Amino acid sequence: MSRILLFLACLFLGMGIGMFFGHTGPGTVIGMGVGLLAIAIAPSGRGTVNIRIGSRRFPGIGRLFLGVVGAGFIIWGLEDLGLITIPGTIWQHIGAFILVLIGIVFLYFALS
Repeated sequence: MSRILLFLACLFLGMGIGMFFGHTGPGTVIGMGVGLLAIAIAPSGRGTVNIRIGSRRFPGIGRLFLGVVGAGFIIWGLEDLGLITIPGTIWQHIGAFILVLIGIVFLYFALS
């Protein structure tokens, strides 16, 4: 299965399960997180669509990046469902740090 199809499958499964329980938004966010984690750890095989997020100097940085973003989406969805509680100020600082990190990573990829 190609990585993009794996991501889409997780996204729609999360959305459908979320709709079933009346929480479409959190289900979608959790599905995106699981999908990003899945493509980060899925081996690239023959006939797959290769998504190049990485660097020649640091070959594992792309998978690490997708893993961190995926975990962030899962935590966001679980917090939105009320299964975990993160105080607002901590969530704001974590979110700001992750957004700055994502911006730095994209700049690095664009300039390398």
